[in-house]
Amino acid sequence: MKNSAPSIFLFCSGESLFHPAMYDQLLEQWGGAIVGAAVFPVSGRSGFRNALKLDGPPALPRMAARWARIRAGQLAAGRPWLLSVRRTFKRHNLSVDFFDSPNAGACTALVRRLGVDIVYNNQPIRLGDAILSEPRMGCINRHCSALPQYRGVEPVVRALLNRDRSIGVSIHTMTPEYDCGRIVAQASVEAVPNVFECYERAFAVSVELFDRAVDNLMCAKDLGRVTAGNSPYYGQLTGEEVLLFKKLGLRYI
Repeated sequence: MKNSAPSIFLFCSGESLFHPAMYDQLLEQWGGAIVGAAVFPVSGRSGFRNALKLDGPPALPRMAARWARIRAGQLAAGRPWLLSVRRTFKRHNLSVDFFDSPNAGACTALVRRLGVDIVYNNQPIRLGDAILSEPRMGCINRHCSALPQYRGVEPVVRALLNRDRSIGVSIHTMTPEYDCGRIVAQASVEAVPNVFECYERAFAVSVELFDRAVDNLMCAKDLGRVTAGNSPYYGQLTGEEVLLFKKLGLRYI
C-alpha cells in the first residue's frame, strides 16, 4: 500500500479483455488503499457493432481469435484470475458490490459510508451530481485520447482517421458532461493501424498514469481543463468516417 494513500473505490464494467490486468496491477501496487469496487451490467455491444461496421464480417472470427489468444496466454502464465474482473477482485479479497447504475441511491450511500476520497471510473454510464459530489477528491475517469481532443465515442478511431502518430491517454476529474473536467495525468503511445492494438498499448500505460493522477490530485495540480465549450463531442461514427477508415486500410481488430 502506498504511504499516505487516499482511499479509492472502483467503478467497473464487466469488460474482461483489458480491465482485469489493469486492476490486478492497481491492487498489487495500492493494496488496502482500494477499499471496494462496484460492477455494473454494461455490455460491450457498441464495440462489437463498430468492429462489424468497420471491418465487416471478418471482425467476428478475428475478435474470437484475439480473445482466445489472450485467454491462452493468461492460463499459460498461471494467471487464471485475469479471465474476469470478478475473479481478479476475488484473488485480492476486494469487497465487490453490484448495482444497476452508479447513480443508484444504494451505490451513492456505499461510497458515502466508506468515506471514499477518489472514485476511479471505468464504465460508460454518465455520473450524476449526487455521486460526483461524494468522493472528497473527486471522481476520475480514464479516456483514450489526448484531451481536450476527441471527447466522446471511439476516440482511437478518430485519431487514426486524422493520421495522428500517437494515441493519447488521459485521466481527468469528472463533471456531468462526458469527458470534461480537470486533466490530472496524460500519456501517449505510438499509433498503429489497428484500433484493438492501440487500446492494448493504451492500457499498458494506464497503471503508471493512475499513479501520476493520484499524486497530482493530492497536490491539487492539473494539466488543463476540458469543457463542452472548448472541445467538440464526437458521437457515433458517420458513414463518411466508415468509408474513410476502410479507404485508409485501417482495421478495428
